[in-house]
Amino acid sequence: AEGTDARAAVAFGQIKKLGLVRSNTVLVHGVGFTADDMLNGAQAVRGLVWCPSSNRHLLGFTANVEMWQAAGGRVVLGNAS
Repeated sequence: AEGTDARAAVAFGQIKKLGLVRSNTVLVHGVGFTADDMLNGAQAVRGLVWCPSSNRHLLGFTANVEMWQAAGGRVVLGNAS
């Protein structure tokens, strides 16, 4: 879910179907996460690596970490530049 297109919007669902969403899974970026992805993923995985400066520079916006945290998710700050 690194991008802003339809493919990014379904990325979380795809890895979930593959059985890759586990308590030791670490997600990166999350820009394309839907509200349902946020609510379902926040409790299911270890955390989200958030790279706001590179996301804003390349895509114009970033993941909704406030929603992620409100759903109980952990966030760590990353740098993808």
